Amino acid sequence: MDASSLLSPVSYAMKVSTEGPITIISKDGASLCGAFCAVFNCIQQINMDDSVDVFTTVRQLQTRRPEFCSTPGEYLLVYRALHSYVGTISEKIYENL
Repeated sequence: MDASSLLSPVSYAMKVSTEGPITIISKDGASLCGAFCAVFNCIQQINMDDSVDVFTTVRQLQTRRPEFCSTPGEYLLVYRALHSYVGTISEKIYENL
């Protein structure tokens, strides 16, 4: 999976207006769910604080579910997705000037 394939459902989930929790399902209950949750939480952190701590976000998820982001590939996917997201929002900032 590439970063844009992960960003698409994350951006959709962020646009959905719901007062309850969002349920994320995968075939084995863990693969790519951790990456999705990490990217979702990190984007929220970027939007609120203008900064992000990916390591702490992933560790907090792993505390509740150790299978989340358990491979270097998933962890790298999170970083690539966030890099792509930050590039997208920084382009929009420069367009508004």
